[in-house]
Amino acid sequence: MSFDDTLLMAYVDGELPPSRRAEIEQAIAGSPELAHRVALLRASVLPYQAAYARRPVPPVPASLAAFVTELALTGVAPARPARAGDTFEAPIAVDGFDQSDFEQSGLDHRAGARDEADAPLEAASQAPDPAHDAPRGGTGDVPSAGRPTAAVASLAAAREARDTREARRPRRSGLWLAAAFIAGAFICGAALKGGHLFEPRVAPWLEAAAGYQELYTRETVADVPDSASIDARLIDEVRQDDHLPIAIPDLRQAGLTFKRIQRLRFRGRPLIQIVYLPERGDPVALCVIDAKQDQPMKSQHVYGMDVVSWSQDKLAFALIGHNDVVDLAALHRQLTDNPSLIRVD
Repeated sequence: MSFDDTLLMAYVDGELPPSRRAEIEQAIAGSPELAHRVALLRASVLPYQAAYARRPVPPVPASLAAFVTELALTGVAPARPARAGDTFEAPIAVDGFDQSDFEQSGLDHRAGARDEADAPLEAASQAPDPAHDAPRGGTGDVPSAGRPTAAVASLAAAREARDTREARRPRRSGLWLAAAFIAGAFICGAALKGGHLFEPRVAPWLEAAAGYQELYTRETVADVPDSASIDARLIDEVRQDDHLPIAIPDLRQAGLTFKRIQRLRFRGRPLIQIVYLPERGDPVALCVIDAKQDQPMKSQHVYGMDVVSWSQDKLAFALIGHNDVVDLAALHRQLTDNPSLIRVD
């Protein structure tokens, strides 16, 4: 019996019932290839939760909390943090700010380095002013009233340079969010319209067929009487009305007795179910539906059912069942090695 990665991952994570877990462990003991797959899945399990549980989380800076609070209440970011001496620099405007506008210097890779455009502003603010620093009553050359000193002029020039730099700073976040929104809408629209961008892991028709087969028990078909005439009429209708050139495979050599054929429909498409009863255990079904392209054999676990599916010559097939004595992969090989068992020309 084959096992897909979803079932094996559930086994590795300890999510299977004891009976199913024992079944997989028995299979691992007899299959080096399956044991290797399980070992790879075990290696992919990393203790992320435990790692982050031990990671210390730094406290939120008071200035950042104050900034966020004021922004939430007023919609306008404060020009400076509430506490003097704090290294957190808030953006002057909210519209279109980016991350570099308000990074805490202790976490920024530019920590300790001042912006070159702000250097003249600091120097000018700390430069001595002759108007204030000249000795009282001395002979120093004091500038006349109304004429700016060199320090004041430098300060004004530095402020003007900084304002120009702020005005020219690109506002990327707003544009980036708009572009991301448009791209997301385009991708979702393409997926919904075309249906080819994101393929589901399980084909919808296969999911429906497996869910239906899950309802079957041995008693469901054990007492169904043989009716060759009804079966012959149904197979003719399948070929003529449903345009599916199929035959009812004789699988008695594999221990499967044919019980009945049903004409179903999935979203307007003919879906044929051929039911077999093994010597022991629950029934097994061969389901057939039209297909657009060939697909290789795939083994999956759907709704508690083991499923082996493939597509060939515009027909999609699926062997569905939950029976420990039936090897679905071996049945697949038998059917594909003898195409005349399942189709007519």
